[in-house]
Amino acid sequence: MRVINHVKNTRIILLIQIISYFIVLILLSSLIAIILTNTIWSSFIYLFHIVSQLACVFVILCIFGVVWISNDYTDISEHHRILAFGLLAVAILDSLHLATLNTSFLSDISVRHYLEARFMESAVLFLATFRFIQKKLHNKYALLFISIFTTATILLIGRFPISWPTLYVENVFTSYTSMLQTLVIFIYLLAFISLVYQYVRYTVCDRYIILSTLFFMSSGLSFMNLTNPLSFFIVLGYILKFIAYFLLFKAIFITSIVHPYKALKLSKSNLNEILNKLPIGIINFDKNSVLTFANQHALNLFECNFSQIYKLTRDQFSMKFKIVDNIFDHKLKLLKTAKNNDLIFNSSDIYFDNGMISTIIDAKHEQQLNKFDLYTYTILNSIDNLILLLDTDDHIIDCNNALTECLEMDRESIIGLNIHDFNNKIQLMYKDGSYLDAANNKDKNLEYTLTTPNGNRKSIVSQYNSITNVYGEVIGAVSIAADLTDFKKEYSNLQNQERLALIGQMGSGIVHETKNYLSSIKGYCELLLLSLRDERQKGYASKIQFIANDMNGLISEYLNLSKPSQIILDVLSLNELIESTRYILESPSFIAGSTLDIDLCQSDKDVLADESQLKHVIINLAKNSVEAMKEVDHAHLIIKTVVKDNNMQVIISDNGIGISPENLKKIGTPFFTTKKTGTGLGLSSCYK
Repeated sequence: MRVINHVKNTRIILLIQIISYFIVLILLSSLIAIILTNTIWSSFIYLFHIVSQLACVFVILCIFGVVWISNDYTDISEHHRILAFGLLAVAILDSLHLATLNTSFLSDISVRHYLEARFMESAVLFLATFRFIQKKLHNKYALLFISIFTTATILLIGRFPISWPTLYVENVFTSYTSMLQTLVIFIYLLAFISLVYQYVRYTVCDRYIILSTLFFMSSGLSFMNLTNPLSFFIVLGYILKFIAYFLLFKAIFITSIVHPYKALKLSKSNLNEILNKLPIGIINFDKNSVLTFANQHALNLFECNFSQIYKLTRDQFSMKFKIVDNIFDHKLKLLKTAKNNDLIFNSSDIYFDNGMISTIIDAKHEQQLNKFDLYTYTILNSIDNLILLLDTDDHIIDCNNALTECLEMDRESIIGLNIHDFNNKIQLMYKDGSYLDAANNKDKNLEYTLTTPNGNRKSIVSQYNSITNVYGEVIGAVSIAADLTDFKKEYSNLQNQERLALIGQMGSGIVHETKNYLSSIKGYCELLLLSLRDERQKGYASKIQFIANDMNGLISEYLNLSKPSQIILDVLSLNELIESTRYILESPSFIAGSTLDIDLCQSDKDVLADESQLKHVIINLAKNSVEAMKEVDHAHLIIKTVVKDNNMQVIISDNGIGISPENLKKIGTPFFTTKKTGTGLGLSSCYK
């Protein structure tokens, strides 16, 4: 909220500054207009008009030229391109206005072209305030469009015999002219309002555009309904119009030329600062092999100032420092520093179109990480975290046992791999599913997922750090990670338990209310049984009462997910228990178009079980079978009991879509479901 208020206050202050600047320029313009009216204007009306219009046209062409030339080098915004190409059409129409002037100064056709130009001018300003063009239009196509548009306008107004209202007759503007000028000023006003409210912050460019819109509007008011050619307001209108175009030119010039130049200068400064921070020496030669840059580390190695080596050629540089190539088995070089000290170094050259970059590395600081002794290896394997060691070329040189066990890979298959190939091999990705972007996240604890070669998916948190030697130079890297897979599983179970506890609290209230309704149903069933004489109707009432009792027990069983209920064991017959659920299983709302076969064995054996909970399990499994057969023709549900090895078995089978091996592992997990409207609690309660 404070940020929003600060932005609003800043906008108000800047707007006040813009208006103050506008008032000052208006006063100065008025003073100049008074002077010109009493001197040049009265004697050279026709010439002054032509020069003023040509000056405006010249500024427009400068605006167009800046945008046209800068388009290939800088990212010109689309609303500036609209301004440039739209104003080009304005310049053409203003030129036609000048070409159609007659000896009496103005004519009806010249006034038409003048108003066309003002309409185009105001419309372009208004359209340029919106960012409605997403795709960049090529300059040639934009120019072709403007050419076709202006040609069509010229032909429509000046060449085809269409009856247009008269705008200027006998040195007097008609009422149509006043109406059109008022409409143009109104469009200017809309452009000003749009500019003020659309920009989040007023940059220098925005301020110039807003200010130019005010001057365009003021210029239109000065030219409105004037019949006296010697009027002070006509001179003021020309001055304000020129100022408006000049402000637009400044806005586009700043955006197209000044800002890119400053950005380039800042970018160069940042690049030099970055290169100066690198722990290796870097020197740059241009395409003529002249030294143009050396970073601070290189100057420290050469023990000299930049002024001592600036603009030396490569040969002069080699002679100055007495560089000797191919020493120590043709791998290193030797030079004498500015203080006559020996420096043995390793260098590599990178060539590009505009020159070459050489990297300088002091040989005594090149320590190798791949010579770990037995003690280091023992220490690594005693650590529970996953550890990976890399050399300066991002190749894996060692890892500990914890990492190989987590990834289910051999140490030999890991060592020697490039870190990027290794990441691809184990499908290392960020936790949001996006692929890892190399190793650009140094010194950050980030969470990743990976898949072992055996197909097991795991979660880890890892940090990638550089290894430096005693001189502070980077000689490798280490990746330290922790396996979060088991922790996440435990955390997920804890969350499920919390959700189950909440469901238990909610369920107690729901069961209480539902039992009240079931009690009413049971009471009315008892009344029906007492009052009915028809045995068939009594049978229906008895079934309703029986099902209500079952519903009462089943609803209560859902509380078992969060609050263990007391198991009431009793000797019962599975066949009789399944028969008691037949009314529910065969009801049309339950079976949903499937056929049901109940096959009960003849030699039924009694079992010790909780009748209510066993009913709950059978109904839940049957319900899942029916829902799995919704898309199957001839859906068939079979419930049967068998005796096997002196044990009773209940087998519930269907010809539905089946369960994938991946989902089979998750069956019984609370809240896991593949149904759009399922809760994942039915089978969970069965497993419980």
